[in-house]
Amino acid sequence: MVTASWDKTARLWDVDDGSEAMRVGHEGPVRSVAFSPDGDYLATLTYPASATTGGGTVRTWEPTSGREVARMQVSGVAEVAFSPDGKYLLSVGDYNDVYVHVWDPADGSEVARMRHGNSVVDFAFSPDGDYLATIAAEDNTVHIWEVTSGNEIASIVHETPIGGVAFSPDGKHLAAASSDTTRISEVASGREVARMQGGGDVAFSPDGKYLATASSDKTARLWDSTSGREIARMTHDGSVTSVTFSPGGEYLLTTVHENATAQVWEPLGGREFASLPHEGLLKGVAFGPDGEYLATVDRDGTARVWDRTTDNEVTSMEGVRNVEFSPDGKYLVTIADNDGAVRVWDPAGDSEIAHLSHESPLSEVDFSRDGRYLATRARNDTSPRVWDAAGGSDVTHVEGRTEQLALSPDGKYLATSAGL
Repeated sequence: MVTASWDKTARLWDVDDGSEAMRVGHEGPVRSVAFSPDGDYLATLTYPASATTGGGTVRTWEPTSGREVARMQVSGVAEVAFSPDGKYLLSVGDYNDVYVHVWDPADGSEVARMRHGNSVVDFAFSPDGDYLATIAAEDNTVHIWEVTSGNEIASIVHETPIGGVAFSPDGKHLAAASSDTTRISEVASGREVARMQGGGDVAFSPDGKYLATASSDKTARLWDSTSGREIARMTHDGSVTSVTFSPGGEYLLTTVHENATAQVWEPLGGREFASLPHEGLLKGVAFGPDGEYLATVDRDGTARVWDRTTDNEVTSMEGVRNVEFSPDGKYLVTIADNDGAVRVWDPAGDSEIAHLSHESPLSEVDFSRDGRYLATRARNDTSPRVWDAAGGSDVTHVEGRTEQLALSPDGKYLATSAGL
């Protein structure tokens, strides 16, 4: 387990017994961390200890040995992220730096840089990592870049702020939606393939054949992603705020701003399959990995689990702020609203498998990829913890103020960062 702290150190811990195996120093508090997808590298972002000193330092480390692999100096940086294939490390500038920098994590060499008119507020990699879409502050434009060269392939201008962007599963197309228009463009050339009326939230179907849009005109619509032809229109009682496909693409989940109902549709026919009523407005939804179960939580703190095949409510829990399925679908985690408790449930029934107690409300959870471990961070607790998801036993915890955590893909390490 790796921790980063206010004391300007990153430390490697043995998860089994909590002993410190390695310590590396930094010039200032570590603000952000990211593991490469294969777990070979850990990236850290450090700001100077003095708030009056500009700039920041990005480093890559070998997690197993603690060896510093590369160091990169930037004038300002807000976030670090690896490309999906792990070949490149991205540093996104803050108000001091309008550039997005692309680095080789193995030697720290700058591969490319992309200049924007303002600081970047959102970005997305294509699934293969070859392209990057960015949105800058006060800019109603989506920029598409080639990652290796830094060349801007296309800029897609909207008349109103961008509400959502999504790459198609094969990475060949990008959908960008504002309140009035959704456009699908060919990523490699920037050529506009289709333009549709309305938009806000957007989602490609898992096979990439269809695009779903959510709109303030009280409709969710399904479009042919190649031609832009409208296939189905799903009418609601209020502004549609989100669209989410089930893992297999057979169903589409929509939520509405004005009421407390989640609706499940068969998108190709536009037929409502299920209406899932709640007492309060919805604030969170999650499909299980196999699509069999759906979990929802409303603003009144009631979480419900639904059997997607029968429209039946399986169970409900009170006092919940958020819900999350484990990657293997075996467990459902509920985060309590105010008592610091995390509960692990069997989604098929109402049996509580484990109760993970904290001294203050929880701020963050992260599952290991195999679903075996669960990492948690409480708001006022200085000890991030790792738990056995099945048994609820506290595997280990370490001291140090923490503002962000992430488990490595293989579940061997936990990275945490502390703010100023």
